[in-house]
Amino acid sequence: MEAESEIFFGKCENLFWGNVPDDLIILSYLLTPTEKAWEWHDYVQKEIRKLGYETRREVFVYIGNGKTGRLDLVAKKDGIEIAIELDYRVPRKKSVLKIKTYKIGMVLLRDPKIIKKIRIKKG
Repeated sequence: MEAESEIFFGKCENLFWGNVPDDLIILSYLLTPTEKAWEWHDYVQKEIRKLGYETRREVFVYIGNGKTGRLDLVAKKDGIEIAIELDYRVPRKKSVLKIKTYKIGMVLLRDPKIIKKIRIKKG
């Protein structure tokens, strides 16, 4: 089970932009993906707030060439704002463009199939 845990928690697919605070990087490796996207959004926001961050959801951003989008989350602590996108298996191109509108950002990934594989092997 040790190797499976390493794969599960070593989510190298998460993408970091700029000088992401250490507490958020550590948190990104400890998050447990959920089956449903809305649960994932609620869960990630709650865990970030536990670290003392203020959060806002669906924050409007201008990404260039007349295109706009909404960031899933913006976390703020000690005057530093971090753009956060929550994607499924890989960072989407638009997600990367959106986090780059801030000096610091990250794309956190959720893949419920990983959870199912681990649950099956644990049971």
